[in-house]
Amino acid sequence: MKLNFLILSLLLVKLFHSQNISTDRPSNTDNSSTLNQGIFQVESGFTNSSPYNLNSRQINYTLPTILLRYGLSNKVELRLLEEYNFSKIFTDSTLIYNPIPGVNSIQVGTKIQLFKKENSSFELAFLTHFSLPNFSKLAKSLENTSKLLASYKFNNSLSLGSSLFYGNDYLNSGNDNINYSLILSKSIKTKLSIFLEFYGTKNQNINTQHSIDAGLAYLIKENLQLDFYFGSGINHNMIFGSLGCSWYLNKKS
Repeated sequence: MKLNFLILSLLLVKLFHSQNISTDRPSNTDNSSTLNQGIFQVESGFTNSSPYNLNSRQINYTLPTILLRYGLSNKVELRLLEEYNFSKIFTDSTLIYNPIPGVNSIQVGTKIQLFKKENSSFELAFLTHFSLPNFSKLAKSLENTSKLLASYKFNNSLSLGSSLFYGNDYLNSGNDNINYSLILSKSIKTKLSIFLEFYGTKNQNINTQHSIDAGLAYLIKENLQLDFYFGSGINHNMIFGSLGCSWYLNKKS
């Protein structure tokens, strides 16, 4: 199944003009560009994932994911992220439905443009989020995630992006994690773009888990975009997918 998915993904990439909206959805690799000054952007969607080859079946949902972005200047944006997670567990013997709800802490952060020039194909940005502590929970946490984002544009339609991610919980030692991602994206005509992405996660509790996904984004109009992706674990049993939309408002309009 993983081999078939990889072949399909490579065929998709061989199929991709620049779009007017610049989003961090739908891939794990955030965009290396900040919003222009005065732009307010909403990115929302839902994600589900499910491990396979297990005695019981668990489906994990993130519904909805809402990311609010505001261009404070052409090089700095403010960010607010909220996610709601829950799971359904089915066992083969009893077919029990077991909902497990949970709200992630609201995250606030910023993205800063470190390098971007009109005559350069290379971009570099820094992104950081802090989770607002939820002291109503028994388990206290104060989490920070930081990413270094880079991209290189080969031409007007083909680009390569990457990110290095470090996460830390200041109230709980041993919860550090490191992620990487690499994405190849291509645009087709003026409205459709597709991508192929590899990424991995490493923390102290599990071995590094590598995954692959592919997806597309369709521009309905210059400030409205729909997106979709699907993927699979490479060295772990997981399938996942996401559907979402993004739109922006310009205070000058």
